[in-house]
Amino acid sequence: MTGMFFVTFASINICRRYWEMVKAARPESPFSRFVGNCPVQREERRVTVSMRNPHTPGKDITTLLKRFCTVVREPTHILNGLGFWTGKWSVIVRLNKDSSAEDGLQHLPQSFSLGNSYGLIYYPDMPQICRRCSKKGHSVKDCKEDACKNCRVTGHETKDCPKRTMCNLCGQAAHSYKDCPKRDRSWVS
Repeated sequence: MTGMFFVTFASINICRRYWEMVKAARPESPFSRFVGNCPVQREERRVTVSMRNPHTPGKDITTLLKRFCTVVREPTHILNGLGFWTGKWSVIVRLNKDSSAEDGLQHLPQSFSLGNSYGLIYYPDMPQICRRCSKKGHSVKDCKEDACKNCRVTGHETKDCPKRTMCNLCGQAAHSYKDCPKRDRSWVS
Protein backbone atom coordinates (compact mmCIF):
# COMPACT_ATOMS: atom_id res chain seq x y z
CA MET A 1 0.00 0.00 0.00
CA THR A 2 1.22 3.49 -0.78
CA GLY A 3 -0.18 6.92 -0.15
CA MET A 4 -1.03 9.12 2.81
CA PHE A 5 -2.95 7.69 5.74
CA PHE A 6 -4.27 9.25 8.92
CA VAL A 7 -3.99 6.79 11.78
CA THR A 8 -5.80 7.15 15.10
CA PHE A 9 -4.57 5.07 18.02
CA ALA A 10 -6.77 3.79 20.84
CA SER A 11 -4.47 5.27 23.49
CA ILE A 12 -1.37 7.41 23.98
CA ASN A 13 0.57 4.34 25.14
CA ILE A 14 -0.16 2.46 21.90
CA CYS A 15 0.87 5.56 19.93
CA ARG A 16 4.15 5.80 21.86
CA ARG A 17 4.91 2.09 21.30
CA TYR A 18 4.22 2.50 17.58
CA TRP A 19 6.61 5.48 17.26
CA GLU A 20 9.29 3.63 19.26
CA MET A 21 9.07 0.79 16.71
CA VAL A 22 9.29 3.26 13.81
CA LYS A 23 12.39 4.93 15.33
CA ALA A 24 14.08 1.57 16.02
CA ALA A 25 13.17 0.04 12.63
CA ARG A 26 15.92 -1.65 10.64
CA PRO A 27 16.10 -1.21 6.85
CA GLU A 28 14.38 -4.58 6.21
CA SER A 29 11.47 -3.76 8.56
CA PRO A 30 8.17 -2.55 7.08
CA PHE A 31 8.29 0.30 9.62
CA SER A 32 11.39 1.72 7.90
CA ARG A 33 9.21 2.91 4.99
CA PHE A 34 6.90 4.98 7.20
CA VAL A 35 7.31 8.73 7.38
CA GLY A 36 5.23 10.91 9.62
CA ASN A 37 4.83 13.29 12.50
CA CYS A 38 4.47 11.85 15.96
CA PRO A 39 1.82 13.84 17.85
CA VAL A 40 3.23 12.66 21.18
CA GLN A 41 6.62 14.26 20.57
CA ARG A 42 5.45 17.58 19.21
CA GLU A 43 6.63 20.72 20.94
CA GLU A 44 3.38 22.54 20.21
CA ARG A 45 0.76 22.33 22.98
CA ARG A 46 -2.62 23.82 23.77
CA VAL A 47 -2.14 25.25 27.26
CA THR A 48 -4.92 26.19 29.67
CA VAL A 49 -4.20 29.12 31.98
CA SER A 50 -6.54 29.51 34.93
CA MET A 51 -6.35 32.84 36.76
CA ARG A 52 -7.84 33.55 40.17
CA ASN A 53 -8.32 37.18 39.07
CA PRO A 54 -10.51 37.23 35.92
CA HIS A 55 -9.41 40.80 35.15
CA THR A 56 -5.83 39.77 34.34
CA PRO A 57 -5.20 40.89 30.73
CA GLY A 58 -4.42 38.28 28.08
CA LYS A 59 -1.36 40.32 27.03
CA ASP A 60 0.12 39.87 30.51
CA ILE A 61 -0.37 36.09 30.26
CA THR A 62 1.40 36.18 26.88
CA THR A 63 4.31 38.19 28.34
CA LEU A 64 4.68 35.71 31.20
CA LEU A 65 4.56 32.64 28.92
CA LYS A 66 7.20 34.13 26.58
CA ARG A 67 9.70 33.79 29.46
CA PHE A 68 9.36 29.98 29.23
CA CYS A 69 8.26 29.16 25.65
CA THR A 70 7.19 30.61 22.29
CA VAL A 71 3.58 31.77 22.08
CA VAL A 72 2.17 30.58 18.74
CA ARG A 73 -1.37 31.92 19.18
CA GLU A 74 -2.48 34.61 21.62
CA PRO A 75 -4.74 33.68 24.56
CA THR A 76 -8.45 33.24 23.88
CA HIS A 77 -11.29 32.87 26.38
CA ILE A 78 -12.56 29.36 27.12
CA LEU A 79 -16.36 29.47 27.10
CA ASN A 80 -18.76 27.00 28.70
CA GLY A 81 -21.69 25.39 26.88
CA LEU A 82 -23.85 28.47 27.40
CA GLY A 83 -21.26 30.86 25.99
CA PHE A 84 -20.08 32.28 29.32
CA TRP A 85 -16.38 32.77 29.98
CA THR A 86 -15.03 30.26 32.51
CA GLY A 87 -12.19 32.53 33.69
CA LYS A 88 -9.70 30.35 31.83
CA TRP A 89 -7.57 31.11 28.79
CA SER A 90 -6.48 28.81 25.96
CA VAL A 91 -3.04 29.47 24.45
CA ILE A 92 -1.10 27.58 21.77
CA VAL A 93 2.61 27.47 22.68
CA ARG A 94 5.77 25.82 21.39
CA LEU A 95 7.83 24.38 24.25
CA ASN A 96 11.57 24.98 24.19
CA LYS A 97 13.89 22.03 23.68
CA ASP A 98 15.86 20.78 26.68
CA SER A 99 18.28 17.91 26.02
CA SER A 100 18.63 17.21 29.76
CA ALA A 101 14.88 16.45 30.19
CA GLU A 102 13.40 12.95 29.73
CA ASP A 103 11.23 13.97 26.80
CA GLY A 104 13.62 16.63 25.48
CA LEU A 105 11.32 19.55 26.33
CA GLN A 106 11.42 22.38 28.85
CA HIS A 107 8.00 22.30 30.50
CA LEU A 108 6.09 25.29 31.85
CA PRO A 109 5.73 26.00 35.57
CA GLN A 110 2.46 24.68 37.00
CA SER A 111 1.79 27.78 39.05
CA PHE A 112 2.70 31.46 38.95
CA SER A 113 1.56 34.83 40.18
CA LEU A 114 1.18 38.20 38.52
CA GLY A 115 1.26 40.75 41.29
CA ASN A 116 -1.08 39.29 43.89
CA SER A 117 -3.09 37.28 41.31
CA TYR A 118 -2.43 33.55 41.42
CA GLY A 119 -2.56 31.37 38.29
CA LEU A 120 -2.28 27.73 37.22
CA ILE A 121 -1.04 26.27 33.94
CA TYR A 122 -1.93 22.82 32.69
CA TYR A 123 -1.84 20.84 29.45
CA PRO A 124 -1.90 17.17 28.35
CA ASP A 125 1.24 15.18 29.23
CA MET A 126 2.47 17.91 31.57
CA PRO A 127 4.83 16.26 34.06
CA GLN A 128 3.48 16.29 37.59
CA ILE A 129 5.85 18.29 39.75
CA CYS A 130 5.65 20.06 43.07
CA ARG A 131 4.25 23.58 42.66
CA ARG A 132 6.49 24.88 45.45
CA CYS A 133 9.97 23.58 44.53
CA SER A 134 9.41 22.41 40.89
CA LYS A 135 10.83 18.93 41.60
CA LYS A 136 9.28 15.58 40.65
CA GLY A 137 8.23 12.89 43.07
CA HIS A 138 6.01 14.72 45.55
CA SER A 139 3.25 17.31 45.84
CA VAL A 140 3.05 20.63 47.68
CA LYS A 141 1.54 19.11 50.82
CA ASP A 142 4.56 16.76 51.17
CA CYS A 143 7.21 19.34 50.19
CA LYS A 144 10.03 19.93 52.67
CA GLU A 145 11.91 22.50 50.54
CA ASP A 146 12.16 26.22 51.18
CA ALA A 147 11.31 27.54 47.74
CA CYS A 148 11.09 31.18 46.68
CA LYS A 149 8.15 32.29 44.55
CA ASN A 150 10.08 35.34 43.31
CA CYS A 151 13.22 33.87 41.81
CA ARG A 152 12.05 30.21 41.71
CA VAL A 153 15.18 29.01 43.53
CA THR A 154 15.18 26.56 46.44
CA GLY A 155 17.07 27.28 49.64
CA HIS A 156 15.21 30.35 50.86
CA GLU A 157 11.62 31.47 51.30
CA THR A 158 9.99 34.34 49.42
CA LYS A 159 10.17 36.66 52.45
CA ASP A 160 13.98 36.14 52.60
CA CYS A 161 14.63 36.54 48.85
CA PRO A 162 17.69 38.63 47.96
CA LYS A 163 15.83 39.71 44.82
CA ARG A 164 12.85 40.95 46.82
CA THR A 165 11.81 43.44 44.13
CA MET A 166 11.73 41.04 41.21
CA CYS A 167 8.94 41.38 38.66
CA ASN A 168 6.99 38.14 38.29
CA LEU A 169 5.76 39.21 34.84
CA CYS A 170 9.00 39.90 32.95
CA GLY A 171 11.46 38.34 35.43
CA GLN A 172 13.65 41.43 35.78
CA ALA A 173 14.82 42.93 39.06
CA ALA A 174 14.39 46.50 40.32
CA HIS A 175 10.64 46.75 39.74
CA SER A 176 7.48 44.84 40.62
CA TYR A 177 4.50 43.76 38.53
CA LYS A 178 2.53 46.93 39.24
CA ASP A 179 5.36 49.07 37.80
CA CYS A 180 6.40 46.74 34.95
CA PRO A 181 6.82 48.51 31.60
CA LYS A 182 5.65 45.32 29.80
CA ARG A 183 2.39 45.22 31.73
CA ASP A 184 -0.83 45.75 29.77
CA ARG A 185 -2.41 48.91 31.18
CA SER A 186 -6.03 49.80 30.78
CA TRP A 187 -7.74 53.14 31.34
CA VAL A 188 -8.70 51.90 34.82
CA SER A 189 -5.10 51.45 35.98
